[in-house]
Order: sequence, then structure tokens, then C-alpha cells
Amino acid sequence: MTTIRTQPVTGECVWTGKDMEQRSAEWLIVLDAAALDDLERALRRVQQAGIPTYQIRREDFPLPSFAPIVARIQNEVENGRGLVMVRGFPVERYSPQEAEIIYWGLGTHIGTGVSQNARGELISHVTDRGLEFGAKQVRGYETQSNLFFHNDHGDMVGLLCLATARSGGTSKLVSSAALYNAVLAQHPEYLEELCRGYHYHMRGEHQPGTSEVTEHRVPVFSHHEGRLSTRLARNAILLGEAHLGHVLNERERAPLDFLDETMDALCMTMDFQPGDMQFISNYSVLHARTEFVDFDEPERKRHLLRLWLNLPVSRPLTDEFATRYGPGSARLGVPPVR
Repeated sequence: MTTIRTQPVTGECVWTGKDMEQRSAEWLIVLDAAALDDLERALRRVQQAGIPTYQIRREDFPLPSFAPIVARIQNEVENGRGLVMVRGFPVERYSPQEAEIIYWGLGTHIGTGVSQNARGELISHVTDRGLEFGAKQVRGYETQSNLFFHNDHGDMVGLLCLATARSGGTSKLVSSAALYNAVLAQHPEYLEELCRGYHYHMRGEHQPGTSEVTEHRVPVFSHHEGRLSTRLARNAILLGEAHLGHVLNERERAPLDFLDETMDALCMTMDFQPGDMQFISNYSVLHARTEFVDFDEPERKRHLLRLWLNLPVSRPLTDEFATRYGPGSARLGVPPVR
């Protein structure tokens, strides 16, 4: 079991939503004309060369003016507040396919893309597909439902907004270090259970011949080599325990209930604008989304592109924290089903 830290976490990774909303200049990057010209030239270059999107390498997609922006994104996500918003990309100038090329190309400068589901997708289209939230092989991003606070896989998750909903779909972000400090201050007795962790259901994305549920407990909070990392997906926990024939008792459930209450109190909210690119840490920030109501016209429906990326310099993780879909899967993403 991970070590329980008895002192509050300190540093830029500790923040509240109220503080962050008043200090947007510290996490908001607005693209200038030189950056936009770089993206345009790089797009036309790979189109002319006929390179398929997922075969585009960093050297195929030169972005000379992006070096300081990329360095800031990498450092802020891994060592700072855990989030960056890049604004000013004129998404209306490009088709969805061109936007996907641009986002993948930019991603090659920031990190390495990893698989997001058993189909092996490297970019997911976050849009309502009319599916029922909670169904076994349905992922929340394929619905218009409210999504509870959770983490994804890889070091970082990125979202590019192509179109917004008629209403709702607000992004919610919370500092996991601030959350840990709240537990330590108000209910330190919960830390043993949270650091012990829970079993997770794979939601149909386990490998053939393997268990649908993690064979070991995955810690919510994991301290390792001076860093706090967090993993939480309450629905997957409840499904996993139910699959094992276990109903969470009060000792096991109370910490999760407290986290739910506290995350809503500590979080910041962010409404996407078309062209916004949000990059957040999967270890120091938990993210959620409010329910949304979409437009009737298919071309106007809410639509985001999602990237999972590993950073060039990644924090060390304990085995029990890093393993969910398989050895090292926190960084490998979801293994495609063969």
C-alpha cells in the first residue's frame, strides 16, 4: 500500500477554483499570428506529402514558433498547476479532418499519443452518440450525461473544441493536491482507505482471457518519490466491487462520498469556446463535465477532439498505481483488443 503522507501537500499544484478563475493569465495562452501561420504551413505540408494523420511525426510537422509554448505546456502540466488552456485557434477555417491533423501534429511536439480504448483510437471524438450512460461498453464521453470527476490514462489529456453545445457541457477541474489536503484536514481517518484503493471494472475493455475487474486495488492517492498522484473513477469502482459480489460498506463508501462533496466545493469551471485547447495532468488534476443539451442539426452538435499524451519526462509511479489495464498501463493507455 502507498505511504500515507501526514503533512499537507504544498506548491503550485495546490489551488482552488476561486483562485484559478481570478488568475487566468497564469494558465491561459493566446496564440499569436506567428503561431497560427506555423499551424497553417505545417498542415499544408503534410497534406501535400500525403502523410496519414497517425503517421505524422514531429519532424513532418515543423512548428518553430511553438517551442516556448510547448515548453510551458509540458512544465505547467507536470510541475505546475496541472492545466493549461490554449486559445485563439481559428477552428472555423478548417474541416474537422484538418483540425484533427493539426491537433495530432501539435501533439507530436508535446508528447507521445497513447491508445484511448480497445479499438486502439489515438484521437477520440467526444460527442453524443445517443448511447446510454452506464451501459457496459459505453464510455461517458459518448453521451450527453453529466460526468463525475475522474482521470484518464497517459500523463496528460488534451481536448480541442470544434463546436459547443446549445447549453451545458461545462468543464470542471479540481486540484488533487488540494483535495488530499482537505481529506487530511477534515477526515484523516479516510486516508488509509483511499491509499489502499479499490477494484476497477474495465467496462468491456479488458483483454481476452483476463478478468473484467482489476486483480489488485488501485490507490486513489499515491505518494512516490516526493510526488502525489491521484486516480479516481467512481462508477468503475462501484461496478468493479459489484462484479466481485461486494457492496461497499460505510468505511469504504464514506471516503468516496466526502471526495464527491469536496471536489464540487474546490473545483473551477471552464466553458469551452470553439478552437480552445485544454491540456491537463492525469495525475494532479481530476476533471468532470456537466450534462449538456445539443443542437438538433448534426453539423452543430457539440464536438471535441481528445488526445492522451505521455510527456518526454514523466513522473515515477508505483506499480499498484500504474497498473490497471496491464503492466505500466497508466502510460500505455488502453491496450487494443486483438
